[in-house]
Amino acid sequence: MNTVVIVDDEPPARRKLVRLLEPHADFRIAGEAGAGPAAIAVIEEYRPDLLFLDVQMPGLTGFDVLDRLAETIRPLTIFVTAYDQYAVEAFNVRALDYLLKPVSPSRFNAALDRARQQLQSPNTFLKRFLVRDEGITYFVEASDVDWLESARNYVVLHAGNRTHIVRATLEGLLERLDPAQFVRLSRSAAANALRLKAITANEAILKSGEHIKASPRFLAELKKQ
Repeated sequence: MNTVVIVDDEPPARRKLVRLLEPHADFRIAGEAGAGPAAIAVIEEYRPDLLFLDVQMPGLTGFDVLDRLAETIRPLTIFVTAYDQYAVEAFNVRALDYLLKPVSPSRFNAALDRARQQLQSPNTFLKRFLVRDEGITYFVEASDVDWLESARNYVVLHAGNRTHIVRATLEGLLERLDPAQFVRLSRSAAANALRLKAITANEAILKSGEHIKASPRFLAELKKQ
């Protein structure tokens, strides 16, 4: 059974989504919210598999809600809004779909089928790294890593102002990481796509201001993505 949270500041819009979900027995509504802060609380409490999320709401936008959720609990998200100008931004935060109000049953069912397929075949991408520093073993979330640097048979994880070393090759590690999240910059470096600020002819610039040398070949591929 897949759990669902519905977030919209208009009660009639929430009721319509509830009605559209009723014929689908493999989805169960775990909670609802009418504003951004309440949405965060409901999602953190119920950890739903799927989220129907409005964009414009009092207090926080739908994008603010996703931004304030830990990556590890962010559900599969379908935006439901009356405005089409946010579609590109929705794509940038890796939303599954973007439904325009008024939502037709056929369009809703198509989006739900996409969610069903993805939930039935969840990816097995690496979500965190096991590291050992000064005799202590602990986890570093993949979402907290800014970039990765090859060091022969090891990879250096750069996370904020800290570095961690894991025994692996960069090539092998990237095969286990989500390619939509981590992008190759050169034979010896890769970066968290959400940490990228700019790309020049021969380097990538992170939001932290750090410059990473990159090869034209990988930068060309990155621009295509």
